[in-house]
Amino acid sequence: MDGQTMVEIEQAVLCIYNQALDRNTRQNANLYLDQVKQADHSWRFVCQLFINTPHDEVKFWCLQVLLEVVKHRYAQLSPDDTVQFREFLVTWLVEHNPACPRPAVPFVLNKMAQLYAIVVGNEYPEPWDGAITVLLASLHRGPALVDTFLRILDALDDEVISLEFHRTTESGAVSMRVKDGLRAQCLPAVVDAWAAILNGYSGPEGRLAKACLSTMARYIPWIDIALVLKESFVVGLYGFLQRADLAEEAAVCLAEMATKRMDARPKVGLLSGLVNAELLSANVRMREEQGPAGALVKLAELVTAICRELLACTEKL
Repeated sequence: MDGQTMVEIEQAVLCIYNQALDRNTRQNANLYLDQVKQADHSWRFVCQLFINTPHDEVKFWCLQVLLEVVKHRYAQLSPDDTVQFREFLVTWLVEHNPACPRPAVPFVLNKMAQLYAIVVGNEYPEPWDGAITVLLASLHRGPALVDTFLRILDALDDEVISLEFHRTTESGAVSMRVKDGLRAQCLPAVVDAWAAILNGYSGPEGRLAKACLSTMARYIPWIDIALVLKESFVVGLYGFLQRADLAEEAAVCLAEMATKRMDARPKVGLLSGLVNAELLSANVRMREEQGPAGALVKLAELVTAICRELLACTEKL
């Protein structure tokens, strides 16, 4: 597809999002774009348009088209096509976006993360065994890659792993396949990456540390508890309870650790290594005096969860 056609597609996309234009003009633009989407190998020039356009609306439209391909036509792509599709995702996430003078806006990043996660659901761990490790290997490049990594893990939970995703037997099998692949290949490295993010990005602004804690809370319920029940992790989480901007997320992580499903005797051992009653009491008092209210609520839920787990263990032992 030549450059002039790319310009026409870009202008048509801008047209459909321009509410100042009359309805007929936007409808005609939609009809034209529907024809574009039906063309053979349309995903190829949509990928190119996504990379070249400076317009966020056009990037979002491109990702919507690619999502339709992945959800409804991915099985029709040749093995070479799927390799190129994956290369497009990785190249943009790891190279193009971090190098761009103006990084992508959040709604574009979230849509790209969703697209990446669904392809992972289709192809991980085979044939795409590098889906997660390629991201881990790029984290040293800076905050843009860290942000991308966390968004993809969140999207992977939303689209593939979460129990809410298991609407059919097939989707449950996909979730199990992906989780088993992560366990076998790279979960320890993922947890190490979380530790590095919390250590490196927990300064006064703390946005990435907050996002990392939220991501951890999604994964703690099903990963090996030994990966996170380490003194460095636990001490760090109690430290974050003292920060108004991170206390809520840290409390949720501790609650997820406390409520891990296991037999009563190992659960008592887990709780004995996790619970610091003195620090919990001090942080509850601090949040009562200083807020925020959301953090106080999560701390209360944490204390309630610990008490409930201890009572359940007492009844079973």
